[in-house]
Amino acid sequence: MAVPMAVSQHFIVWNCDNQKLCNWFLYYLLQLMKPVFERIATGSTIKTIGLPFFKELSIAVPSVSEQKCIADCLTSLDALITAATQELETFKTHKKGLMQQLFPSAEAVAA
Repeated sequence: MAVPMAVSQHFIVWNCDNQKLCNWFLYYLLQLMKPVFERIATGSTIKTIGLPFFKELSIAVPSVSEQKCIADCLTSLDALITAATQELETFKTHKKGLMQQLFPSAEAVAA
């Protein structure tokens, strides 16, 4: 959190000391741990994990410079995946348009 803020009781907020922990490294680490969180979360309407779990959570992390390199690499991969996904959707739309032009009578039968 960059500024003071009120949040729901269902949120846990970290303030990372940038001398020890890179925010984006923590983000990717927590994403990796998502299956663990889903397994231990309790509740019927809103799944929650109690604060004691996170107070006891201990993880080994590399140096901040290495954390930044890892986070930058993963962020770059996310950008490539997003671009590739958008390109794939463009190709699918193009294919659909070509098929409609090549098989105009099939559209009437399908409807």
